[in-house]
Amino acid sequence: MVAFNDKKTTQKGDIGEIAVDNFLRSKGIVPYMPVFDGAHPFDRLCALPNKKNLFITEVKAKSKRKYYDDTGFNIRHYNEYLYIFEKYKLQFYICFVDEDLGEIYGGKLNDMRKEKTVAYKNKSITYPFFDRNIVYFYQPDMEHIAWLDDETVTNLRNLTTKNEAYTEPL
Repeated sequence: MVAFNDKKTTQKGDIGEIAVDNFLRSKGIVPYMPVFDGAHPFDRLCALPNKKNLFITEVKAKSKRKYYDDTGFNIRHYNEYLYIFEKYKLQFYICFVDEDLGEIYGGKLNDMRKEKTVAYKNKSITYPFFDRNIVYFYQPDMEHIAWLDDETVTNLRNLTTKNEAYTEPL
């Protein structure tokens, strides 16, 4: 069995987290990371220097799907984030680090989970869209956060493993 920190997905996630940390620090936000060797409840607890605002940032190092204008993550994680949001009233910001677009984008989970129906070919898709243990969100509605530098894009691409759900057409 491969150790957690030796998995490609963990290494890719680490690169995404560094890119998001750099953005947060550039905005004067203080990101606190878990000091734990393994899976953790969320990626960053963030604070403003004035100590008047705390929030959580979750980083997903993955591209939008090839045939759809969406991206997503595990439904189990989605439910865990919603539980934390409801119980502790801490806002969750989801940041997607997308090596195909060379961009970090995302938004508040509470905003992303508002229903929206979009046309796709002769069908319509209502987001959030739940399928095969993944919840998908409409990517064009997410806010641009930052552009990735070429080195980060290359490093992310070298660790990319694509899930079938991300590459197959409807």
